[in-house]
Amino acid sequence: MGPAGDLLPNGESGEIVVRGPLVMSGYLDRPDMTAQTIVDGWLHTGDLGLIDSRGYVFIRGRLREVINSGGFKIFPGDVEAVLAKHPAVAECSVFGVADEKWGEAVHAAVRLVPGVLESAPELIAFVKAELGSVKAPKVVHFVPELPRNAAGKVSRAAVRAMVERI
Repeated sequence: MGPAGDLLPNGESGEIVVRGPLVMSGYLDRPDMTAQTIVDGWLHTGDLGLIDSRGYVFIRGRLREVINSGGFKIFPGDVEAVLAKHPAVAECSVFGVADEKWGEAVHAAVRLVPGVLESAPELIAFVKAELGSVKAPKVVHFVPELPRNAAGKVSRAAVRAMVERI
């Protein structure tokens, strides 16, 4: 679904929404949360994705994690996928940081492969070559490890909080 509440054609990215007899009818004793989540009969998942020409659903990320930089919507997962291709990158996390000029700036936290040295400008150039300068990180933070949630996934919110303390 697009931001205006219109269902998008296959191939276009938007919020994944669902409805049907097995979808929850609301939050117990939380009408405020129910009103935010269920709009016009559609349950808004907060996930961004698309449906391809074969009818398969692809999840691209979370709506609240999309980086809005200079009017462009940047999916952190797209930038992470490119960074992960670099031989010096063991793992990474991409997130937005408030920026006066752009609204948000793309930042990346990177854990390098042990014993490999790499510079931030080289990693930024690597992403620029594949995705362009808009999606390339403006800042690369080198970290010894990336914080994970209880499920073992890297937590972008915890990464952002961690680098803000550095």
